[in-house]
Amino acid sequence: MPSDPSSSENTSPINFEENIKGKVLYTTVLIYLLYNAFFLVYNGLYTNQYNNSILQAVFFILSLGLLIPVTKKKYGLSKFLIFLFLNLQIFLTSMYVLPGRGAEYFYLLIIVLFIILGNNPLQLYLLITLDIFLFLAPQFFVHPYPIENYSYVNIIALTIAIVISLRYFIIIQDRYKELLKTQRLKLEKLNVEKNDLMSIVAHDLKTPLAQIEGLISILELESDKLSNEQKELMRKIKGLADNHKNQITGYLKNQSIEESIEKAGLSDVNLNKTILQVINEMAPLAKAKSIEVKHICDSKNILIHGIEEGLYKVFSNLLSNAIKYSEPNKKVVIDVKSDQKQVLVTVQDRGPGFKENDLENVFKKHQVLSAVPTNNEPSSGIGLYIVKRYIDRMSGWIWLESKEGEGSTFYIKLPRA
Repeated sequence: MPSDPSSSENTSPINFEENIKGKVLYTTVLIYLLYNAFFLVYNGLYTNQYNNSILQAVFFILSLGLLIPVTKKKYGLSKFLIFLFLNLQIFLTSMYVLPGRGAEYFYLLIIVLFIILGNNPLQLYLLITLDIFLFLAPQFFVHPYPIENYSYVNIIALTIAIVISLRYFIIIQDRYKELLKTQRLKLEKLNVEKNDLMSIVAHDLKTPLAQIEGLISILELESDKLSNEQKELMRKIKGLADNHKNQITGYLKNQSIEESIEKAGLSDVNLNKTILQVINEMAPLAKAKSIEVKHICDSKNILIHGIEEGLYKVFSNLLSNAIKYSEPNKKVVIDVKSDQKQVLVTVQDRGPGFKENDLENVFKKHQVLSAVPTNNEPSSGIGLYIVKRYIDRMSGWIWLESKEGEGSTFYIKLPRA
């Protein structure tokens, strides 16, 4: 399956932060796995520390198991397990297996790691308190260190530095989140005001255009009294008026669609039922060009937590585009694959494909792209933008792979109900 750009396409600042934390967590798990693997081999070949080898083998298996939740993006479970395993391994090493070797200093790394990955300040303070206690435990219960290497002043200074750094980090993080939220609300308010103003202007412009059309209609009744030059001028005026009227009508329609997307409620929708409805309604268009539409699915009863009208418009647009841009006697394939959490739908055609510079603009509003319908069918230039808006609203992702002359494949990933 192709790479999923969902991490970069549809990301809010908070989602972006979680994605970064996910990458840090994945890297940490890999380093932890390699660390255990290295010392498992090293202890087995070059030392006689059998207790440490057994411990290393156990935690190598546990760290290997950590790859399962982290690759499935179950970051909450992954964080809990890695902090549990790290604390347990360091505790056993510093207290029983290799006392006096300074293994407890790894607790400080755990504190730094949790500062990066943690979300809950209370959990953060509790873990720091626990790890500082575990850090001091070998000194009090197992092997007191020489005072010159392990003074209480150093311990207190280190603890204060960690707490101050943690407090500063939390304050800065909360401040940035608050600023982002404030800016987002301001932008949303400005966008609403802008849309309201544009709607008022568009409505006001319809009145003079209607008056111009009325005057043209009167002139058409008296067209036998006009010269050919006057008739040609009147035709051009009528064409310009119609063009501006269509633009205003299209703008108002788009505004209505935008508002309906934002206000639409989510419900459980049968995905394949919606796709089959679209295929049946597009059958005459496909038949006219002798195009076969093939529907492949691994389950007929797939429920999506989405917008029923939105799903219909998404697949109606994608299928109509696939048919319009395909040469006669070609095939269009809609493939539906699902697991317990999500569904991947691909819509593949053998049309002209997109040029490289089209790919970054394909989901933008009112973009003129290089591909042309094979039978000169009309195209509004806003269909794929609306598709993207609906998919975003349903917490899904959509991306495109295409090569000029080889066709296009749209990928849609949606969460299951």
